[in-house]
Amino acid sequence: MYTDGITEAINDDEEEFGEERLEQVIIQYADRSAQALADLILEEVNVFYGRPSLFDDATVVVIKRLGVNPKP
Repeated sequence: MYTDGITEAINDDEEEFGEERLEQVIIQYADRSAQALADLILEEVNVFYGRPSLFDDATVVVIKRLGVNPKP
């Protein structure tokens, strides 16, 4: 779960972070713990945004089930 501040973060080139980019980050780091994945998502958004703080709220909640492998 995430707030719109994640996907609607806009960089200096007027590009949104977007759902597709969020999905790519989730797939890339799917093997990490829930906390690590949440931290990495926020880090990726902040790097993409490129400013000291986000304009909008940015909340991420990651829940993982043990023993379930993510689909590639």
